[in-house]
Formats: sequence, structure tokens, C-alpha cells
Amino acid sequence: MDEKIKAAIIIDSPSLSLDLFYDVTEENIDTPFGRTTLITGDIGSATITLVYRFGKANKLNPLLVNYRAYVWALAARNIKLVLSFVYANLCNTEMRIAKPLLFTDVFFPENRLPDGVVCTMFNQPGDPKRGNYVFDEPFAPSVRKVAADTIKRCDYDFYEGICGYFPSLRGTSKSEAMYFYSMGLTAITTVGIPEVILSGEMEIPSILLGFGINYINGLTEKKLPLSEVTTYTEMANQFFSEFISNFFSNVKKDEIHFDGGFIYRPHQEMV
Repeated sequence: MDEKIKAAIIIDSPSLSLDLFYDVTEENIDTPFGRTTLITGDIGSATITLVYRFGKANKLNPLLVNYRAYVWALAARNIKLVLSFVYANLCNTEMRIAKPLLFTDVFFPENRLPDGVVCTMFNQPGDPKRGNYVFDEPFAPSVRKVAADTIKRCDYDFYEGICGYFPSLRGTSKSEAMYFYSMGLTAITTVGIPEVILSGEMEIPSILLGFGINYINGLTEKKLPLSEVTTYTEMANQFFSEFISNFFSNVKKDEIHFDGGFIYRPHQEMV
């Protein structure tokens, strides 16, 4: 029997029910970047390591997410694939809310974590693994194709596009909203993008899958009632569950490749 795919799912908590998995265990891991909690369970063709960004008790906010701790722990477990899920706010009113978003690129020009530290796993001088993450796109095209096929099998229409990173506890201003719109962004999110970049540095292929639950603040005069946003969030959770079940019932090991970029390590070429 083929060995199961070792994959990670990173998602807000408690948006994904553990009922999707069997043989579920939980472990606290100490890393160079602090402690993190990993939940492990099996589904379909894979053994999944589940990360709740905000903690199992949902006590953290987007500015307190310890991206480096859990990405380090995933790499230490020899994870071969990262699926990152986010709720997203759309940057264009011509797009419809309540549709999946399969992102093809990121807008992350500052490349910093919420606490201001540079977004990199290579924070120690002389680290033999240090290098520059160079990519045509930050997401693995091979996995993104499988993801697109999965969304279609789940009978959803979806958008592709650019995801912007806005790590804040406030909404965007009108000028910020117009800036994101003018840059051609599809949507923004307060989480997710750092873990994609860090996974890339560790040479783990990843995708970022979102679901539109609102428009960015300042883009429209009329704001959606909270009850509608809550409804769209519940729809997102349902879609994420359907996607995960379908994806891991069909994906094969030979469809997973780190093919979006590479790590350039110039110090290894120095005499």
C-alpha cells in the first residue's frame, strides 16, 4: 500500500471541524520561534497536520499569529504540501461575494511579519540553509491545477487572482481601498500570506485558497450587515470542508511538486 501524503492544512480556528479526520492526536512542539500546537489526523490519501492560526481556543488575533513557529514545526515533520485557507475581502465590486478564490500571486511588498520582523526563516548568521526565495509565482502550479479541478468537482465557480496582505485589526480607509483596487488586487486578507512565503523558503509547495465574505472597507458606501458576513463565513467553512474532503480523495503524490520557484543559495558557491 502506498505511503500516505504528508500534508498540512492551515486555517482559522475553529472553522474546520475535526470530524473530517480520524485517528486524531494533538501535540505541543517547542521550536526556535516558540511553542506551537499541531493536530494530526488522517483523511483519504493523506496524513494531515492541522494548524489553527489563532489557537484551538481561538484566543489569538491576526497580529499575534506565530507563523515561523508552526512552519518550522511543519518542516521538521517533513511535510510535503501546505494548503492555506483564508477568509477574504474583495477589492472589486464587480466580483461577487460568496465565491471561492484560488490565488495565483501575492501583494506583500514589505515582507514583514505582524511584529515588524522580516518574514524569513533564515534569521541566524551562517545558517547553511539560508538563501533567497526566487519564484515565478509563490504557489505551486502543479498543486494549483489539482485545486482548480477539485473546486470544479465540488461544483463551485471561482475567481483566480492576487491576494494582498493587510495585517491589521482595523478596516481599510477609502484611500487604501482605492489603492488596492488600482493595483489590481483581487482580495485582501489579514493572515495567510506569511506562511506561504515561509513554506516556500523551506521548499514546501503550497497554495492559498480563499472565500469572499465581504468587500474591503471604504470601497462601497453601503456596508454589509454583520448577519450577512456571518452567513458568508459559514458558507466559506462549508466550502473549505467540501474542498478538503474531495482534494484528499483524489490527489496523487506525483501531482505534488515544488515547481513555482527555487531557493538561490549564493553562499554555497563562494570559495
